[in-house]
Amino acid sequence: LEIGVSGVERVANPEPRSFAIDAGGVGHAPHELLFIDDKDENVAAAQALGWQGHRFEGADRLSSELKRRGLID
Repeated sequence: LEIGVSGVERVANPEPRSFAIDAGGVGHAPHELLFIDDKDENVAAAQALGWQGHRFEGADRLSSELKRRGLID
């Protein structure tokens, strides 16, 4: 599990360059990546670039989603 934080790169979401930096840094194809954000427009921007997306609406829901995807136990 790898985590990218847009603020560290000094590029704001939903700029496509932000997603390109994150994707390039982990060495995975966009369809293999999951973008998590609390803003619909940022999730939609990631999905438009081929990423999987999840709108953050609380820790419990995110935990359930990550378990469903087999990313955590």
